[in-house]
Amino acid sequence: MSEAEQDLDIAIGHYAELLASNLHAQRAAHFPPDAKKVMRSLTSGEAAELLGVDHTYLRKLHREGKIADVETTAGSHRRYTLDDIWEIRHALEANAKKPGTYVPGRRAGDELQIVSVVNFKGGSGKTTTSAHLAQRLALKGYRVLAIDLDPQASLSALHGIQPELDLMEGGTLYDAVRYDEPVPISDVIRKTYIRGLDLIPGNLELMEFEHETPAAIQRGGARAFFARVRDALDSVEADYDVVVIDCPPQLGFLTMSALSASSGVLVTVHPQMLDLMSMSQFLRMTADLLGVIRDAGANLRFDWLRFLPTRYKVGDAPQTEVIAFIRGLFGRSVLTNHMVESTAISDAGLTKQTLYEADKKDFTRQTFDRAIESRRSSRTRGDAMARKPKLGLPLQTLRNAPDALEGRRLRGGVFEIEPDQIETTGRLDDRLQIETAGLKASISKNGQRVPILVRPLDGDRYSLIYGRRRLEACRELGIKVRAIVTEMEGDQALRDQLLENQERRDLSFIERALVAAALLDGDHLSASERTNKGVAEVLNLTEAGVSQLLSVVRTVGEDLVLAIGAAPGIGRPRWEELKKLLGATDADRELLAALAGEAKTSYQGGIDEKSDHAFLAVLSAAGKPEQTTSSSRPRGRPGTVIPGVGAATVTIGRRGKQLKLELKAEESDFVSWLEGNAPQLITELHERWKRSED
Repeated sequence: MSEAEQDLDIAIGHYAELLASNLHAQRAAHFPPDAKKVMRSLTSGEAAELLGVDHTYLRKLHREGKIADVETTAGSHRRYTLDDIWEIRHALEANAKKPGTYVPGRRAGDELQIVSVVNFKGGSGKTTTSAHLAQRLALKGYRVLAIDLDPQASLSALHGIQPELDLMEGGTLYDAVRYDEPVPISDVIRKTYIRGLDLIPGNLELMEFEHETPAAIQRGGARAFFARVRDALDSVEADYDVVVIDCPPQLGFLTMSALSASSGVLVTVHPQMLDLMSMSQFLRMTADLLGVIRDAGANLRFDWLRFLPTRYKVGDAPQTEVIAFIRGLFGRSVLTNHMVESTAISDAGLTKQTLYEADKKDFTRQTFDRAIESRRSSRTRGDAMARKPKLGLPLQTLRNAPDALEGRRLRGGVFEIEPDQIETTGRLDDRLQIETAGLKASISKNGQRVPILVRPLDGDRYSLIYGRRRLEACRELGIKVRAIVTEMEGDQALRDQLLENQERRDLSFIERALVAAALLDGDHLSASERTNKGVAEVLNLTEAGVSQLLSVVRTVGEDLVLAIGAAPGIGRPRWEELKKLLGATDADRELLAALAGEAKTSYQGGIDEKSDHAFLAVLSAAGKPEQTTSSSRPRGRPGTVIPGVGAATVTIGRRGKQLKLELKAEESDFVSWLEGNAPQLITELHERWKRSED
């Protein structure tokens, strides 16, 4: 029978069965009938990151016998299972000074955090975000329950469950929230292959709740539908720290019930204008419906609402404009850690895996690292979501959001403005070095692809929020600058400036230290915010981190820091070393500043390399214990930055028979590998030298 001769339901049913059978065959080909998904073992670097310790400290614990040893590979590299991580975490917690240092989670008086991930439009990365968020929290030591409320069941599939085969007898949340003979929610909770992560899978059966609720309400025999998810969770509340709900891409009764139960709401946003328009309607309808059920008695108190840009293409100018636009409207409610679009995510999805499950060797290093880093934002999308954040949006803001998106579309567009109309005075200078040569060449050739962000002042004047280098490059070229104009208060403009700059190019350690000092000492923040705690919130750091920054800049001195420059290749340990040397001596800082200037002038290299070299010169002059003597013969440039590897310093001893290599690598795993393979590498280099001498 041809397709034209079939009824639509039969044709669709044919395709559904064809696809389901082939998916089953694919799973059978990759996994035997009795196979179960398992989590891969982790490297020492990955284990250390999850535990919140340095990998060298982890090795030290093994050597001293303070933690149990683990499996090693043929190359003597340790590999950790999640059970190993769990045991080490609890062993460290037993001796920790502060409870919760290694085993996070709820303490006495803490409430269960329920996070709903929502969007009205499919393809926004909602399920990908839910899966990575739930897994990340579990890997960090939280007790997590993931709930798949989407009848399409993609979250379930990612965790090894094929709904049409594995859920023939039910087993979804519907069983616990239905109106007739609901079962305890514990009956539908499944353990996963990730320790600390449980799952309630989903399938098409969830649609029954959407069909039954109107009839149940009409009969008057149904409890308020909006309380059913929260009521079901009450019986297992003590078993979890966080619940992550992957909501369906529709505003049905299940979504409303999940939102009513939530302490936090995460809205995924694909940064394109059509998706933004769709989100505008989604926000309007959500606010209206929530208002109705609130009037019916629902408790809609919540802790936070955040917007997460997803599928972000790094360097894509239109997407950058859209993100700047919504951040100008919603401020800090837009998360700064974007979920990037990456082939690593797509490739992992082919085998129904997340990035945490996939093996790094299956991807190029840069692709994998960029993708995993966008999901490793535990401060803003992980640990912070497991606690009770202080910032939220009231329901009225949710109602006003679509109006803001629509009413400000013209004002939020891109304009061409004369650079002289844009003021930069009174703005926090967070960059020590502004180099525009390369940017000018790029703009001359390709135009200014990424606009700057400004806010209007009186008349035809504007105040710069971010984009100083682009502004200066256009000014020097004598052309107008493309800018997004948005109305924003000064304190929010300051925060956006810092956030945008950190996204585009990380501030060096000492630049962050100067910014922290300027925020604490200047008038950029209100009097109540000019504390270590207030500065920490602006810079997205801990109070201890701010104290470290301030300690360095106070001891070294701002004048000497400015003479050295940004020193992007110099991290916290070296600055701490300089701080200790200067704190223990009466070194003349004016002479050291002059020395830094001479080092920059004499060194051949770019502005960043000159600054790094100036720091090393100052460090040596300040009395570094391992400074090179006059009879030593340094080979290469001290502190040479090797792209993709790290910063290396090579010196040769007085008699020419001792070589010392100091390497500050970008990857801890590389250091571990180098440590294990050093004898073989030295032998190979010696043979190469002998051949070159023949």
